[in-house]
Amino acid sequence: MNQSVPRTARQLYLWVAALFALVAGLVGIGVLSAAAFQQAVGDDGARLEAGQLYSQSNATISAAAAVYDALQDAERGQRGFALTQNPVFLDPYNENVSRVQPRIDTLARLIGDDAVDAATIDSLRTIAQLKLEEMAGVVGMVERGDVSAARQDISTGYGRRLMEQIREMTEEIRRQEEVRLEERRTALATAESETSESIQRLAIFGTALLVAALVAVIALAALLTRAYRAAEREHLIEAQNEALEAAVAERTQELTVANERLIAEAHSRESAEARLRQAQRMEAVGQLTGGIAHDFNNMLSVVIGSLDLLKRRTRDDEKLQRLIDNALEGADRAATLTARLLAFSRQQSLKPQVTDTNELLGNLRDFLQRTLGEQIQIDFDFATDAPPVFVDTAELENVIINLGANARDAMPAGGTLNIASAREELKTARDLNGHVLAPGIYAAISIADTGEGMPADVLAKVYEPFFTTKPVGKGTGLGLSQVHGFVIQSGGAIEIESEPGKGTTIRLFLPEGEHRQEFVRLDADPVGFMPEARPGERVLIVEDQDQLRNLTVDVLREMGYEVEAAESADAALEILAQKDGAFSLLFTDIVMPGKSGDQLARAARSDYPDINVLYTSGYTQAAGVDARELDPPGDLLRKPYTVDQLAIAIRRAVDG
Repeated sequence: MNQSVPRTARQLYLWVAALFALVAGLVGIGVLSAAAFQQAVGDDGARLEAGQLYSQSNATISAAAAVYDALQDAERGQRGFALTQNPVFLDPYNENVSRVQPRIDTLARLIGDDAVDAATIDSLRTIAQLKLEEMAGVVGMVERGDVSAARQDISTGYGRRLMEQIREMTEEIRRQEEVRLEERRTALATAESETSESIQRLAIFGTALLVAALVAVIALAALLTRAYRAAEREHLIEAQNEALEAAVAERTQELTVANERLIAEAHSRESAEARLRQAQRMEAVGQLTGGIAHDFNNMLSVVIGSLDLLKRRTRDDEKLQRLIDNALEGADRAATLTARLLAFSRQQSLKPQVTDTNELLGNLRDFLQRTLGEQIQIDFDFATDAPPVFVDTAELENVIINLGANARDAMPAGGTLNIASAREELKTARDLNGHVLAPGIYAAISIADTGEGMPADVLAKVYEPFFTTKPVGKGTGLGLSQVHGFVIQSGGAIEIESEPGKGTTIRLFLPEGEHRQEFVRLDADPVGFMPEARPGERVLIVEDQDQLRNLTVDVLREMGYEVEAAESADAALEILAQKDGAFSLLFTDIVMPGKSGDQLARAARSDYPDINVLYTSGYTQAAGVDARELDPPGDLLRKPYTVDQLAIAIRRAVDG
């Protein structure tokens, strides 16, 4: 009996040890199984998420293509209507126009919250709206019966450039989504593989747990079941509380971020709309100004030419000479004002050439110092990699000088003027004051002063013609509007930063001009005499303005030329046919009713290839012609011109 007690105790100890080992084994297997289950659930969630992202990328690519397709189909309908005036083309046009904005909204929703992609969508939306407005304008012109104006508007290439920008943006979205698509395809395959492995591990652990559970039920019975249920309930309550707290915190953070994003988008949209309204208003004023200046140039040509002839024929009357000089001075001032108006409206005749940016600025150093005075310190900071530009050199010099004079006026007590150049490479399109700069390389010229600066209400009006803060008689209000027009016409953009008391910085962005061709414009300076004609030299003058045509005929006949005149291109072609092309020179205006001057020149050259051509115009945009791309090529004499300038230009053109 005494020996059986220890044995019983040892047996009990063994049973207890075995029981504890069994319990420990069950606990270990349970923990491993739970971990495997959680991993399987997590892997399956990752796989589902990867699959959703994969589908989203495919949908985004399709949505981007749908936006471009809608605009392209609408453009086909617009152009078909413009060419045929058949209303049947308006059905696909109107149908696709109504699809554009909903498809952009769908694309924006698919892209989501990525800041870079959201900015691209904003730019796409803006340019698409511009394209819709351009197409609506052409359709409106055709519906009003102004088919010629509609075709001229199409021929400017503005709509084509907008479509090219839209195509590049949708292509960029497609490329980005294809990269994401490949990443998500890889992530999906990885997630499926991990899910499969997790399920296998879970099956193994589950089998072991099932066998162990059967043994545990026999050994532990109700005691372990009761304890397990109590612990499970407590654990579940804690997990639910933690999950609820985490969900509340996560949702609060999401709402905060979404609210901040909506506020930022609202500010960005308001700013973009304001810039667009300003750009549209400036465009409308520019078109009106350019038309007025064009007609004014023709009248000035008659006035200046007539005064020149009168002065030559009354050289012995000193009093009359003084009166004529006064009249000529007034006419010259009017011509200068007209040139500024054309510069503002981006319709002046330019003489662009490839120009070294740093060399041009450096050549102005001494002149600016003398002009601005000793109280202004001028610092120059040139970047060695600043690219050359393709601009009218004289006009760009005038722009720099005018901006320097404005800076001096803003620093009445003296200050510092910094003129710098830099290389600016745009990877994506950039919106500056409603004007979109295409991706590419630009020369950035900055003019910064330490003057008084400008408040926001003044800064918003600086490009408007005749707006000035200077006293009466101190400024015309055309300085910055002229600068703005010249820069835009040269393919660039302008940006101004200013605050009261902190000075003003003006940046000009001009496209790289390394591979551009030069273009010649004749603005000959008077030399005091008129070159005479040689025997047998005959000139055909084509000018739709009667007074200017008659004056030009008188001047050339006085120089000894044989002259024929026509009021239109068709009349000129009839004269050429009658005379069998026996003319030394075709002197034609570019902007005329019916055929333009370059169309006339092409027709004349096709029949009479030896005839020389000289063009004249106050501005060329009204005919949809770029003066730098005249075909056939020829010199351009800008209106208004003097008798001396006309005589020299005719002589040069006849000599070839």
